[in-house]
Amino acid sequence: MANLGGRPREWDRDKLAEMIIEWVQLDDSTNLNGFTAYSGVIPSNISKYAKEHDGFRQAYEYAKGIIADRREKKLAKGEVHVKAYDLNARVYDFYTDEKHKEIAAEGKQAVDDRSEKVDQLLDLMKSQNKS
Repeated sequence: MANLGGRPREWDRDKLAEMIIEWVQLDDSTNLNGFTAYSGVIPSNISKYAKEHDGFRQAYEYAKGIIADRREKKLAKGEVHVKAYDLNARVYDFYTDEKHKEIAAEGKQAVDDRSEKVDQLLDLMKSQNKS
C-alpha cells in the first residue's frame, strides 16, 4: 500500500477514496495516522480533501465509522485504555461529535440569551437615567 514512487504533488481523490477503503479493511486499522503513514498523504490534507471531494468525504466518513466501531470493541475487551479511547472519540465517532456540537450550540444560545437580557437591562437603566 505504501507509495514507493514518492508522494505525488496532487492526489487523485477517487484513488485516495479507494485507498482509504482498502486500508480500513485491515484488522489493525485503528487510527487515521496509520493511513497517512503508509499512504504518504500529509495528515493535514485529509480533512481538506474531504471538504473538496464528495466521493473522498464519503469514503473518509465510512473509514472513521469502521475505526469508531473497532475502537469501541477494543475498549470493551480491555485492549484499549479508556483515556486513549476518550482522547480521540470525537474524531472517529460521528454521534459523539454531533452531541458535542449540540451541547456547544446550546451553550452559545444560553450566552446569547444572557447577553440580550444584559443589553435590555442596560437600555432600561439608560432610559431611567434620562428621566
